[in-house]
Amino acid sequence: MNNWSEASLTTDENEEITSQLAAKIVARRHELGLTQAQLAERAGLKQAAIARLERSGVIPRIDTLHTVAQAMGLKLDLVTDDPTAAAM
Repeated sequence: MNNWSEASLTTDENEEITSQLAAKIVARRHELGLTQAQLAERAGLKQAAIARLERSGVIPRIDTLHTVAQAMGLKLDLVTDDPTAAAM
């Protein structure tokens, strides 16, 4: 892999990742007993931004994800998916 364009995700991969993120955000918001409006207020965003983020078809900006995660007591992190991947 020589450049970022070679690391591009397919449309299906993008949709899968955003779908998983959206589901986790919704689940955490429900765990906390928050409405979209309440989460938006905590994060300093508009309710419409939370609604867009929770729709899995939208690829969120990293700063928006970070802000929403912090508002829910979470942090963004990279974790090992495949222990053998690091050896490649």
